[in-house]
Amino acid sequence: MSETPRTDAVIRSASHYGEQGEYWFEVVNADHARKLETELIASLAALSAAEQRAEGMQARIDELMLEYCPDEMTPEQIEEWGKHQKPVSEETAARINAALTPTTGDSK
Repeated sequence: MSETPRTDAVIRSASHYGEQGEYWFEVVNADHARKLETELIASLAALSAAEQRAEGMQARIDELMLEYCPDEMTPEQIEEWGKHQKPVSEETAARINAALTPTTGDSK
């Protein structure tokens, strides 16, 4: 009689040992494996969110340093800041230039 394969278990890890090619397997319950997978995915998502927050904070620091103390920025900081700059459209550039250009006229 052939043995029915287990469908409620998965191999958690496998390691090779011995000269004859023996392997060591750790088998865990499939529900436990799914729980571990869910926890791993949640941990990776939390790590990604934390990295994004840290990058945002660093961008803000670089922005403030560039405005208030640009001479104290290292070349690496300026390069990193430059990597994240995006070109603006001609229309946006024209509006910015218009806003920065002093107007001449009667002032009463």
